[in-house]
Parts: sequence; structure tokens; C-alpha cells
Amino acid sequence: MRTPYREFTTPLLEYIEKIKSQHPTRLTAVIISDIVEKRWWYALLHSRRASHLRSALRTRPDARVIVIDLPWFIGDQPQGPIPPRPKPHAGAPE
Repeated sequence: MRTPYREFTTPLLEYIEKIKSQHPTRLTAVIISDIVEKRWWYALLHSRRASHLRSALRTRPDARVIVIDLPWFIGDQPQGPIPPRPKPHAGAPE
């Protein structure tokens, strides 16, 4: 999404309104990824776009817009292969 002068929140809110008008019977989910750093002072290096957008969406009373917070842990890499999921016990619902 291209925006003039690095604007972010207002154009995105306008785009969400456009999506809502195109699909009036559907819910609209907005996934906001938030960078989580190991040290609190590292967060000072990142912009606050996620928190600004979250605040703008939550101050608008709209039951059709769902805000999903997704933490993104910088520097955390899986160590080795991911183990397989355990199989359910016999007779347990799947």
C-alpha cells in the first residue's frame, strides 16, 4: 500500500472502511504484528506504528472489525527440527 509522506494509520483505516463497504456481511480481521525484543531498550529503536494502529482501531466502536495481536520475537529461531505432535490417546476426541 503506497501512501504519501509515510502516512500509515489514516490510509489503512480508509482501506479497512473500503473493505467493509465491499463486504457488508463479513467480519474484517486486522492482524497487528508487534516486535518483542529481548531487552526493553531495543524497543526504542523501532517505530510505534503497531501501537498507533491498535489504538486507532480500538477507539472506533465497530463490532465488524477484529483486532488480532501477534507478537513477533526478534532473534528467536527454532533450535533443530520441530518435534511431531503427540498422538491422542485411544478414545480421546480429536
